[in-house]
Amino acid sequence: MHPRAVLALLVFTAFDASAQAPRPPDRTAYAYARDSLFAMQVNRAHIAFTIPQKDLLAENVAFNPADSSFYVGSTRHGKVVRRSRDGQIRDFIPTGRDGLWMVVGMKVDPRRKALWVNTSAQGNYVGLKPEDRGRAGIFRYDLSGRLVKRYLPKEAAPHFFNDVVVAPDGSAFITDMEPGAIYRIAEGDSLALWLAGGKMTDPNGITISDDGRQLFVASNEGISVVDVATRSLTLLQKPDSVDMLGIDGLYWHRGSLIGIQSGRRNRVQRFRMDDARSRIVAAEVLEANHPMFMNPSTGVIVGDALYMIANAQFRSFTASGELFPPERMFETVILRVPLR
Repeated sequence: MHPRAVLALLVFTAFDASAQAPRPPDRTAYAYARDSLFAMQVNRAHIAFTIPQKDLLAENVAFNPADSSFYVGSTRHGKVVRRSRDGQIRDFIPTGRDGLWMVVGMKVDPRRKALWVNTSAQGNYVGLKPEDRGRAGIFRYDLSGRLVKRYLPKEAAPHFFNDVVVAPDGSAFITDMEPGAIYRIAEGDSLALWLAGGKMTDPNGITISDDGRQLFVASNEGISVVDVATRSLTLLQKPDSVDMLGIDGLYWHRGSLIGIQSGRRNRVQRFRMDDARSRIVAAEVLEANHPMFMNPSTGVIVGDALYMIANAQFRSFTASGELFPPERMFETVILRVPLR
């Protein structure tokens, strides 16, 4: 046999042996999404910006239209980061200031020049004190970063204030996952239990119609609609082909609902409703299995685009509870998903 043929045979044999060698199972979050029944790829998004700090474990992003700045909240460090229009990034509310725990849902109310910040005392926050576990609140800041007021529930813990939406009249509605309740800040500038638990499990994302008449709340049951005037709650009906589970962020956009689904779903969908807003009639996948998705969570609609946290990285812990080292973490990525 010619020497080159011998060499080629040896190389092929080595390559083939390597190809047949068993590989350890891939248990990354990417594999979790890729191997799911929902695995499909619809990539229309672009990276809007990143935040270099890898261990933010960011859950939400808010937007101030007055100066085109974004605010990103850290569950890990209990702080809010601001990105200005020119791309500068700085701590807007430093770690733990004003008694902040995990920063979860946030919204800017531009008319009243306020930033609403949900905060919850859970194990993800590095500064958690055992005596605080299960507490929660919503803090109101002005847009210079000054604390205006802290609102804490009078009902006994445990609480987990997750998301918040601001109504056209300035009222703030807050989902509390632990009891399955909704709180409200309105008349009298005080926090009150608005819808008691028992009708929803783990209420999460919340949004409101542009006329302020209906709230839409994502929970383990799907999406529910709440009549603001009567506080009556009804689970939206849907075709069997439409899947509304696993929604984290939920947003109103031009008469439809935009939902960010994490876990195995790993996608963004538009849900179209009937004229009575009592039934989902169709769903459209807007983004799915983006390469940067690693626990996509929540975001904010700016014009006709959704700016969202692509990689909250909540599964980046060892079996003993230690955060992965920096070389296994990623910069926080904010994606821009076009909605038209």
